[in-house]
Amino acid sequence: MTIPAKKYLREIQFAELLLWDVKRLFLSKSKYSHQIVKLGDIFSVAKMEWIEIENDKEYPILGVRGQGQGVYINRIAKGKELTMRKYQKSKAFHLFYCKVRTVGGQWGIVYPEFEDSYGSSNMQYLKIDLNKILPEYFEMLLKIKKITNKWDTNAVGADGRHFPLKTLLNIEIPLPSLPEQNAIVQAYNAKIESAKEAEVKAVRLEREIEEYLMEELGIETIEKDLKKKGLQEVRLKNLERWDVWNKDFSINSNCFDSIKIEESILKIKGNIGKIQKNEYLESGKIPVVSQENNLISGFTNKKVSVILEENLPVIIFGDHSKTVKFIDFQFVCGADGVRILRPKKEFLPEFYFYYISFITYYIKTTQVYTRHWKYLSEMPIPLPPLPVQQKIVQKISSMKDEIKSLKALAEQSRKEAIENFEGEIFAV
Repeated sequence: MTIPAKKYLREIQFAELLLWDVKRLFLSKSKYSHQIVKLGDIFSVAKMEWIEIENDKEYPILGVRGQGQGVYINRIAKGKELTMRKYQKSKAFHLFYCKVRTVGGQWGIVYPEFEDSYGSSNMQYLKIDLNKILPEYFEMLLKIKKITNKWDTNAVGADGRHFPLKTLLNIEIPLPSLPEQNAIVQAYNAKIESAKEAEVKAVRLEREIEEYLMEELGIETIEKDLKKKGLQEVRLKNLERWDVWNKDFSINSNCFDSIKIEESILKIKGNIGKIQKNEYLESGKIPVVSQENNLISGFTNKKVSVILEENLPVIIFGDHSKTVKFIDFQFVCGADGVRILRPKKEFLPEFYFYYISFITYYIKTTQVYTRHWKYLSEMPIPLPPLPVQQKIVQKISSMKDEIKSLKALAEQSRKEAIENFEGEIFAV
C-alpha cells in the first residue's frame, strides 16, 4: 500500500519562514471560527515623543502584567532617580510591552487614563488600527493561555522570553468583524460584571456580620489616635509593653459580663518536638497548621506542638499572620508560631471562633505589633448564655454560607466568561 506523501510532507512558503524550527511549524496552526490575520495587519510601529528627564519632576512609569491583566503605573519616580535620561510619553490606544519580556501574554493596551505615563527604551509601543480591532478584544485574547502558549513557541534569546519585532508582527490571531468583536466583548463584560456584583455583596455581608455581632453583644469600641508628631512622653508605670503603635482602642459589652481571653481558654495537653513519619502523618489523618495558617496534610520535619486528644474542636491562631482558623479534627499539630486555643465549656467553639476573628480584625487594622498574642490575650470576651451564643452562631453561619455561595458564583462567572469567549473563537 502506498501512503500519500502529503501526510508527511508539508509545503512552506520560503518568504514566510522566519525561523527553522519544526516544533514551531507544527504548532503554528490553530483552528479558529474566524478569519486569521497577522498582528502586522493591525499593529504598526508607533512614532513616539521622547522627553528629556528633569531631575525635579515626577514621572509615572508604566508597567504591564501578564495574561491580559493590562498596564498599570509601576511607580512614580523623581527624575533624579531615573538612570535613563530619555523616556517615551505614552499615547492612548497603543499596544505596550517590554522588548525583553513578551512571553506569557505580557502586553497591554494604553487606555486614555494612562496617556500621561512614560516608558523607557526597553519598552515598545505599537499603534493599533482601530478600524480593524477593538483594544478590549485583543486584551481578551491575551487572557487565553492556549493562545499565548502557542505564541511563546516563537520566543528567542538565552532565556527564551522575547520575540523579535518581525516575529511578533507575523503572529496570527483570529479576527471577527468589528460588530462581532463588540458582541463578544459585551458578553464577556456581562459575565465579569456579574462576578464583581457577587464579590461586592460578599464584602458587604462580611461587614454586616461584624455589625451584627457588635449589636448582639452590645459591643462598643472606643478608638483614640495616639500618633503625634515628634517625641511623646509616657509614664513608665503606665507602660505595659515596649512597642510602636498608632492607635489604641478598648472594647466593652454593655449587655454581658466579660473575661479576658487568656482566662477563656483551657490548658491543652500535648508536647513540643519534631514529628517523625508515622501512620497518621502518612495517611493524612493529622492536619498540620503552618505559621501562615495553611493546612498541610502529611509529614513535616519542623518542630510543632502536638495535640493528641479526640473530638477536639480548637481555634488556630497565627502569632505572626494575625489570622484564625476553626479546626474540628481528631488530631491537630501546630507548627512553631501557631497557637492552638481550646475554649472553656462556657463558650461554644464556633461562637468563640467568630469572636476571635472579629477581635483579630481590630488588631490588624489598628496595631502594628510584630507579635501580638500578649495584646490579644488581654482583650475582653463577652460571656453570653449558651442559647444566645447558639443564636449568634446560627445567624453568622448562615451569612457565611451565603458569602461562600457568592464567592463561588463569582468564580464560576469569571470561568464562564473565558470559556464562552474560547467557544466563540475556536472551531469545534
